[in-house]
Amino acid sequence: MGTSGRRCFGLLAFALGAVWTAPPSAASDPSPSAVRINAPNVTSAFPLSVQAGGSVRVTFTGNFLDRVQKVGCECQDVTATIVRSSPLTVEAIVSANDSAVSGPRFLFIETPKGPSNRILFRVTAWTSVIEEEPNDSSGQSQPVQTPALVDGRIRTVHDSDLFRFRAEAGERLAFNVLTGRNKAPGHVVAIVMNRDGRVLERNLSHFGTDPYVDYTFSEAGEYILTIIPRRFSDFYTILSDDQAINWQYQVAIGRSPMLWSLFPAGGQRGTTVEAELRADFLSPTSEPRFSGQGLTAKLERIEAECDCLFRLRVSIAIDAPLGVQLLSFRDDSGTLAPLAFAVGETPEVAEREPNDALNAAMPVTVPSVVNGRIGVPGDRDGVRFTVDQHDEVAFRVDAKVLGSHISDPNLTLARPDGQLISRGDDRCSDCGSFFASVATKEELDPKFWHYFQTGNPNDADAAGDYVLQIRDNSALGGPHQTYRLHLSRKAPGFRLGVLSKSIRGPLGGAAEVPVTMHAQEGFRGPVEVTALGLPHGLEAKPVVLWPDAPSGTLEIRHDPSVLSASPDTGWVQARFQVHGTARIEGEELSRQAELPPFYTEDGAGFNEAPATDVLASFVEPPMFAMRVEQPFRGFRLDLISGGTVEVPVAVSRADGFDSGLQLEPIGFPLGLRLTAGAEREGMITAVLEADPDQIERRPHRVAIRASANWGGRPLTEVTSGFTVQVK
Repeated sequence: MGTSGRRCFGLLAFALGAVWTAPPSAASDPSPSAVRINAPNVTSAFPLSVQAGGSVRVTFTGNFLDRVQKVGCECQDVTATIVRSSPLTVEAIVSANDSAVSGPRFLFIETPKGPSNRILFRVTAWTSVIEEEPNDSSGQSQPVQTPALVDGRIRTVHDSDLFRFRAEAGERLAFNVLTGRNKAPGHVVAIVMNRDGRVLERNLSHFGTDPYVDYTFSEAGEYILTIIPRRFSDFYTILSDDQAINWQYQVAIGRSPMLWSLFPAGGQRGTTVEAELRADFLSPTSEPRFSGQGLTAKLERIEAECDCLFRLRVSIAIDAPLGVQLLSFRDDSGTLAPLAFAVGETPEVAEREPNDALNAAMPVTVPSVVNGRIGVPGDRDGVRFTVDQHDEVAFRVDAKVLGSHISDPNLTLARPDGQLISRGDDRCSDCGSFFASVATKEELDPKFWHYFQTGNPNDADAAGDYVLQIRDNSALGGPHQTYRLHLSRKAPGFRLGVLSKSIRGPLGGAAEVPVTMHAQEGFRGPVEVTALGLPHGLEAKPVVLWPDAPSGTLEIRHDPSVLSASPDTGWVQARFQVHGTARIEGEELSRQAELPPFYTEDGAGFNEAPATDVLASFVEPPMFAMRVEQPFRGFRLDLISGGTVEVPVAVSRADGFDSGLQLEPIGFPLGLRLTAGAEREGMITAVLEADPDQIERRPHRVAIRASANWGGRPLTEVTSGFTVQVK
């Protein structure tokens, strides 16, 4: 349709009203299963903290938030009351109990279509401050009483947020900025200045893209912390001057504990490990806490030039669970990042220097775990071991997966005379869906196995001594670049992953659990995957995976005659575990599936407890759904050349559903109108028309709602939000 045609068509529109579309001549989709359930999704929330005993008004932004039922928390000490809501935003008063312990929580939104994704939210004992504009200059700097946890937003590439605080002579303060560790969009720079504008310290990134500044002030007085956006938001994206970015951050200003590294970062069951803990702002009377059972520890300070060295004696029970536990301490700010401690069954040793040269490699036996550090730039650590002809040995490094500051570890297998045998860099050579979703944190940690055999009768026997060297590809080094090097006999097996922690399906129908398998060390057999812990009324149909067909779908079916929907929510919900079973060398091996982590980032600051349960929600099946097909460059509404834009809306319908749809705008600003044509072959063309005398020239995030009546029952569905750029 041309511009003039669109203008004539726009005359038929109501100011902000709706247009009935004619019923289609035939259903677009053959069955209800073809209609997608548009799950609620929260893309951002602001602010992201509340002071214990206080309340804060939080705005959640996202998609499909219509008919919101509640804002929930995976906790008992934080509650929320909804103030108002729309399909694009929900505003709620979030409150924390007086006794709420500082630290992260997870909030979510529930609608008739089940729960949304989780949003990280912090409880703090410090003063909770929300940034207020204007604060772009020294004269406008916002006063802050330290210690404080500040929530702020960077709205454009030219926005600067300045906070004024007082420091005493000799006072040491940390400025801990959180964006990535909150899973919030934003790449910012932290700058500490005096009142004259002289830069005292600045940082671009320390924990991933999160800046961190530690500064001791020589004179008493007022100082300024400035937060500005990074012009290059990542390696590929350059921000334009007129771009609205709406980044958000938190910054903890004060002296909260910062845990840098633990060495060794693990130990064997039934032993006591004397570890070196490096931390700032940690009291020697602090009580160590572990996230699981079977570990206890005592802390004492080690005399050093800094107050950052501690001895941590960790007692590991003989029946302590295998795997990783998280070490933490009390932190009033609520921002502490825990350290990882791994519990294993294999004997462990500590790396001893000098061991850089092949002939200086430290002797070890197989199996063993070597705890080491790339202590200085260019450091190489080598271990020497002996094998027999036809031995098969696996080599693995756990470093970034445990939160080490190491950049990119690399393994080299060689003879003591320098003959190169093999190399190992990343975790896998052809990383599939398992490492792309479930095991993203360990992709840069190397692993490989080697079969020690003589390839030619004239060659020397493959038995004998070998050296395994580890180094950091970045050639960096330091006390926080720790690793755990595993040497073990090759043991074929598998790991199992679920690609989504939350699934949903229609009441009386099926929900699909996407699963994937990673074969290890030559495993070639089938793995039967099923669900455990399902309540009566939900039944799993097992699926079989193979190394050459490692992905599939586990189906969970709901029987409404056995398990009824909740009268409060209208849906059925259950948590369960996914397990895989295989027979290897005559014995049955069972593995619980791993789930995607909350953080996709690896390394320091991103340790987290692993999730174990999949959440299934069975909801009222939709009779129709809508999807806005956004062009590559988005919807641009140029007021000079006409002030209209076409929005194509795709409609999918359940079999037999032929009611007409009435469209109405959601979130439309003053001066923006909607008209809609008839539905043809599953498509509706909606036209947006702007009044240049009323509309504000900026991006506007809007959506479209459709209403229908089916058997005397009103139905509504919405599109996802889309942005109309008015110029």
